[in-house]
Amino acid sequence: MNIPHGVIPQTSAAHINSSTSPSSFQKDQLSKSTINDDQQHQEQQRNNIDKVTLSETGKKQSLDNNNQNTEAKTQNNSNEQSSKDQQEVQKLQQRDREVRSHEQAHLANAGQYARGGASFSYTTGPNGKRYASGGEVPIDTSKEKTPEETIQKMQAIRRAALAPANPSGADRNIASSASKKEAEARSELQEETRTTSQSEAEDKPAIEDENTINTSATGQNTNKSDKTNTFTAHRI
Repeated sequence: MNIPHGVIPQTSAAHINSSTSPSSFQKDQLSKSTINDDQQHQEQQRNNIDKVTLSETGKKQSLDNNNQNTEAKTQNNSNEQSSKDQQEVQKLQQRDREVRSHEQAHLANAGQYARGGASFSYTTGPNGKRYASGGEVPIDTSKEKTPEETIQKMQAIRRAALAPANPSGADRNIASSASKKEAEARSELQEETRTTSQSEAEDKPAIEDENTINTSATGQNTNKSDKTNTFTAHRI
């Protein structure tokens, strides 16, 4: 068959069209593939979102746990500090009672020789209150005008110094000093007494009464009367 130039047979054209254009089946396969790709992409996005959500949730949970742990530690520290503060306050309260009782014992026994009331030094506790931690009572320890008065005074001072249940080192030193001054006063008193006695003995006139002595041939009769007065001088 002669085919005019430039004219393509119908069958050949049809064949060409069939080989260059996708069939309906191929279109369906391509569409399904595209849908699957879209679904996979969407699924992957959801997974990524879930992972991000889980990651953020995990971070938040971890942060919450850290905050709880911090709060628990802070509470524990606060409880421990509160317990220590309470123990410190109890110690300060006990010390306050001991100091006040100690100084009151001094003051009660010092009597007229105390030169004022008790004074205290203070320590501030963790609760803001002040507690007595030390104290003193001023006492006159000088000698008096006479040994007797000094002896009496030093005895009172020694009693006052040793009056508390637990005398301090300073208290014992004051008691020792008072004992020494008392001994010196007693020595002075003895010396004064001895000197006074000697002086009185020297100044006392001798009184002597003599009776007439009669002598006979047969013997001697003596009638003598002696009178002695003893004086003891005491300074009061």
